[in-house]
Amino acid sequence: MVARASDGTVWSSWQPRPGDAEWHWLNLGGEVVSPPAIVVDDDGVLWMAGVDPSGSIIVLRLVNEDEVPARSWFRIGGKKLEGEPALVADGNGRPQVFVRGSDRALWTRLLPSAAG
Repeated sequence: MVARASDGTVWSSWQPRPGDAEWHWLNLGGEVVSPPAIVVDDDGVLWMAGVDPSGSIIVLRLVNEDEVPARSWFRIGGKKLEGEPALVADGNGRPQVFVRGSDRALWTRLLPSAAG
């Protein structure tokens, strides 16, 4: 499960074992004004995307919750964006983000795979 906190940071939660009453929470950082979109690519990498306060798309590639360097959000666009992003895996299993721009056009970007 992924959630956006009141300060805009993104958090992830999981159960260590099915049926456990205990849930673990992990602060993934970032600062988004939209609910985060999520997809898992063919390599098993979890991708998240959200719109930051400046109106740009920011993306997180999360290979493993324990891999701190993988928690770095990066910007992928300079357009002023509106609406909530959507993430899908394309026909080759690569993540692709879609979002509506302030010009009302649909913008998309194919994200890099683990192989580059």
